[in-house]
Amino acid sequence: QALTWTITDMGVVEDDFTYVSMVVNNTGAAAYAQWTEGRDPKVVFHQNNTLYGVTIPGLDSIVKLNDNGCFTGYLLDQNGNMQGFLFCNNQLETFGQGFEFTEVTDLNNNNVVLGSYTRNPDAGYVPFTYQNGIMTDLGGFTSPYIAPMAMNDKGMIVGSAAVPPYDMDNAFIYHKGQVSMLGTMGGEYSSAYDINNSGVVIGTADDASGMSQAFI
Repeated sequence: QALTWTITDMGVVEDDFTYVSMVVNNTGAAAYAQWTEGRDPKVVFHQNNTLYGVTIPGLDSIVKLNDNGCFTGYLLDQNGNMQGFLFCNNQLETFGQGFEFTEVTDLNNNNVVLGSYTRNPDAGYVPFTYQNGIMTDLGGFTSPYIAPMAMNDKGMIVGSAAVPPYDMDNAFIYHKGQVSMLGTMGGEYSSAYDINNSGVVIGTADDASGMSQAFI
């Protein structure tokens, strides 16, 4: 039987707004970031035909909404530095204070946030997880330039890491402190973008001719 789709108006909590990022989870809940002139930005959450807004001062973007109804993203502090945030169980947590740049890339269903931070972009980025108020650096990497992209519910992480002489990235998978480089399809570049709970990874890799190909 062929699949069919319909478009449903989610509604708004305020008029005259703009939005940038939207996310949806496996339960059918959805959220988007909303800005209204003269007011603090909001994340608007929609589930079971109910719509409500969560005010998050400095909101820049929402990145992921997990199946528990928790969402994560990043915001700008008063000095213009980017920090991460997690909103879960009606509580807002921020993290990454003291760093010049904190980027959030994923949130799994154990409410663990994945991201990277830097004090100086020229010196590289440090991958981390955030849970229960604690940022934990991911060890095992020899490269200073790490871009974690996705994490499954088993804590397996994929992304890309620059390889010497640090002008080209290769895909990696990280699990329990061990880093495994996935290589390429004969070329120089690869990157992993997502991983499911069975450990299946999807990404892109260059072949011997330099053409980028999707891999799984």
